This record gives sequence, C-alpha cells and structure tokens, in this order.
Amino acid sequence: MKTKKSRSGKHPRPLLSFNHPARVTVRESKFKLLQSARHLDIAALKRTARSEVEIGEVETECCHHLVLAVVRKGMVTGLNVEPISKDARTPIGSELRKLLEVVKRKLRRSRPRQPQFPMPVEKFFAADVADLSINTITCIQICVLGWCIACCFNADIFMCGKITIDTTNLPYPEYL
Repeated sequence: MKTKKSRSGKHPRPLLSFNHPARVTVRESKFKLLQSARHLDIAALKRTARSEVEIGEVETECCHHLVLAVVRKGMVTGLNVEPISKDARTPIGSELRKLLEVVKRKLRRSRPRQPQFPMPVEKFFAADVADLSINTITCIQICVLGWCIACCFNADIFMCGKITIDTTNLPYPEYL
C-alpha cells in the first residue's frame, strides 16, 4: 500500500477555494497509514464474517482520528472514523453546517469517480487507501481569514475539531 504524499510545506495544496461570502480555502487532511496495516493477514480477513481493522490516522491540527476498515464476509464495506471527543469538538451551528454542505457538494463535483464499497479485501488493501478514504470519509481543513477548522464528514455525519489560527498565511501579516 502506498500513501499520498503532499508537497513540501506546512499545508497540502488546496482542494478548492471559493467565496462564501469571505474567501474559503479547503485542504485535504493528511492520512497516515499505520505501520501495522502492512502486516495484516489478508487471507484471514477474507474468511472473517465480521471485523473492523485499524488502517490509519487522519491527522489534523487539533487531533488525530483513527480510521477503521469495516470487513464483512471477505468484503470491505466501508470506513469508519473514530469520533471526536465532546471536549475537542466544535459545535456545528446552522451556518457552519451550510458551509460544510457547500464544500461537500463542490468536492463531489470536482473529484473523479472513486471505487465504491463493498469491495474485495484484496483489492482494497492493494489500492491507495488514502484515495479510497476520500470517497467515504472526507477530512478537510477549512480556512477563512486565517481561522481554520478541521472537519470530517461522510454521507450524514459532520464532526469538527477545535478552531485554530493559521499563522502561516494570515491576511494581516502586521499582526505576526
């Protein structure tokens, strides 16, 4: 398995930027494959009736989220992200929810079609897991005027970590 490499620098390249009403920049969060994922017994996973396997972590400025592959009868049926604790979570108000829906819609249009679940265990573990995870779980960083928030979402769940201040690209450098 290979993982996606980002360009050098603190942040990966932006996935998209748009005005809503301020300028919004969306970056993909880093996915780090666990070293133990390379040592999984694929043959045993093919025979298992039901299992969840830790495969990696999504790394954001506020926290790390464990990513689990859900295996049912030899097929990977999806991916789960470890929930963010209540202490580390930002409440999602109606405005943030609307923004996340806009981001979700724009990302869906801008990305090529990804393989769909369920998929055979061998095919899943032979693929680039970082690419496959984006189809099911999207973890991004949204920045508006130097204030950033890391959020993960799938079809119906939004989870956002604490808001951070991005001091590398503030629009007001005189405050550094």
